[in-house]
Amino acid sequence: MTTAQIIDLHRIRLPDGTHVSRALPSRRQRLVGSLNGLQSPVAVHSPLMAADLHCTADGEVRLPLNPAFEYALVVLDGSAETATGAIDDNRFCALAAGGSESELVFRARAGSRLLLIGGEPFGEDVLMWWNFVGRSHQEIADARADWENTAPRFGEVADCRERIAAPELSGRVKAQSSS
Repeated sequence: MTTAQIIDLHRIRLPDGTHVSRALPSRRQRLVGSLNGLQSPVAVHSPLMAADLHCTADGEVRLPLNPAFEYALVVLDGSAETATGAIDDNRFCALAAGGSESELVFRARAGSRLLLIGGEPFGEDVLMWWNFVGRSHQEIADARADWENTAPRFGEVADCRERIAAPELSGRVKAQSSS
């Protein structure tokens, strides 16, 4: 038995039959795609999934994986550990597509919240720098300039804090392998 609940805003019942609206600690949790037999009605335009996992007791969690997806498991609150090591606010667990794992297994403490995201890998190498992803150094430089100039493509987030400035872009951004 898993100690995680998959929380979804879209009126999906949890495995124990609890209606999601009664289980939500806040209205920010979302589930996109499918996981552990639950399918979200959220429309997606590429094969992907995301789940907010709330661990209700100390113990082991086992979740099935789609072998065509790559995954990342991030701790939002609390702690977790996989066979390869601890996951905390400085580390996340990454699983490549096509691996031998048919399920994700981790241990977590009661009250821990984790975000599991997954999807088909990019078919090409991508550049990642700060909060930007692009196919060329120029795309990254353009994104940085647009961010600094508050271009509409990034939208506006109402917050009491100041907008965070992007760091200076020095040198060339290097590609991250898609394999």
